[in-house]
Amino acid sequence: MPSHYTDTDGVTDFKNEADVFYSQWREGFGHGRTNNEGYVNLTDYTPGMNIEILITGTSHMEAHNVNQEDSAASLLGSAYGMKVYNAAVSGQSFASLAAGLKAGVKKYKPSKFAVIETGSVNFTENEISSIINDKVKRQPPHDKGIVAALRRVSFLRLMYHQFVKPLLKEERKPEKPAGREILSQMLAKLNDDVSLSGAKLIIAYHPPVSLNNDGSMKINDDPQIV
Repeated sequence: MPSHYTDTDGVTDFKNEADVFYSQWREGFGHGRTNNEGYVNLTDYTPGMNIEILITGTSHMEAHNVNQEDSAASLLGSAYGMKVYNAAVSGQSFASLAAGLKAGVKKYKPSKFAVIETGSVNFTENEISSIINDKVKRQPPHDKGIVAALRRVSFLRLMYHQFVKPLLKEERKPEKPAGREILSQMLAKLNDDVSLSGAKLIIAYHPPVSLNNDGSMKINDDPQIV
């Protein structure tokens, strides 16, 4: 969850660039305007507003390639008649989402659920230890530099993902995978963070999906991951 690190009464003020047009085109096409906090919501945020479900996550929840009225948050709110606030931003890791969870719950005070959407549950012990000990740095907001420009011009963003991003990808060295005990400690911490507002934690996992050369979809799931 991105942040400007503005602290008021112990609550981090999360905010991207507000009320700007964006367009996104990759697997699909989406466009819209960010709300007063810079998130993909149809309504602005006002302090003290009733939020039943807080959604954090990456491009799938941000409405990366669909129009904002068709986002998961919008459809969920319409289907169940609940107030859903979408604080998802593309490109985040599970660790950065976990790092911002407590401050997000303090600010938005979801009364029913706080959701972390992720496409990866293949953690190392070092990553989990950093989450438990609050040593993960939150991802900066997407409102400056090249990333901000790419959010507005679909063609440039597509070219970035097709040609530039693969060149910047770093190979990760093999590390010891996290065991069940330390995973349980992490989940207990996240549950405690969410319980500050009386909500329950939901981790929405989806395996990565890619396109084959023939246009068919490939689900890149690891059967060893439980």
